[in-house]
Amino acid sequence: MTAYRELQEWSDAVGCIFIDRQTRGDLADEDFNRWLYEDALYVRAFAYFLARLLVTLDAQEPSAFREKAIEVCKAGYASLSAEHDVFVGQAIARGVVLPDDFAIHNSDYRQEASESATSAAAAERFSKDCKTKACAEYVHLLCDTLDEDSAEVRIWMLLAIEDCYFTAWRRVRDGGKFDSLPTSVRTFVDWWSNDGFGAYVQDIRTAAESAVLPEADVVRLNELMRTMLKLEKQFFDDSLS
Repeated sequence: MTAYRELQEWSDAVGCIFIDRQTRGDLADEDFNRWLYEDALYVRAFAYFLARLLVTLDAQEPSAFREKAIEVCKAGYASLSAEHDVFVGQAIARGVVLPDDFAIHNSDYRQEASESATSAAAAERFSKDCKTKACAEYVHLLCDTLDEDSAEVRIWMLLAIEDCYFTAWRRVRDGGKFDSLPTSVRTFVDWWSNDGFGAYVQDIRTAAESAVLPEADVVRLNELMRTMLKLEKQFFDDSLS
């Protein structure tokens, strides 16, 4: 199975300039605000990605993989309601103006999955307010996998996405400056670096490792991982002044 943590793109993403500066406690407020805006938009597409994955899993024949994947994906999807409140609350606190129609997701994943007629339409809908190239490209990458890739490939993508965030923000948390960061910044750092989120990432790993992938899917997955991790790095660093 793909060892994404051994890729150079992994090291580049979790050790990017944005995370380095945040770890030192000297990231400019305006840079954090640019990241907050773009990440809020990205999470809308991520919610759709997760909803479509759940619908695909619902349609599969029963298996150990299916049951583990549904359980962890439902847990991740349910957490997005609270994540929405974090983004909206901290955007207001920091004076970041989100789009007028901003909402991360519908609480019913089946309804969320049906709100766009096609994956291409979803990509356009979720990327229209992006201000950086990396955010728009990342949204399109997520939506492209929905028609092209199996649930087994997408659960590995989910793992790499969440593990990258956990590892990057854990660096900030453990870097020695966490307690001195502004409250609004600590809120985000804690969201993706706490032990509960780490346990969630491990649950995704357990589900992913129970999947059986043909060799063609493994090759495809390695290609997706490299692209996704490059976009993670660029997503962070595009927020820098």
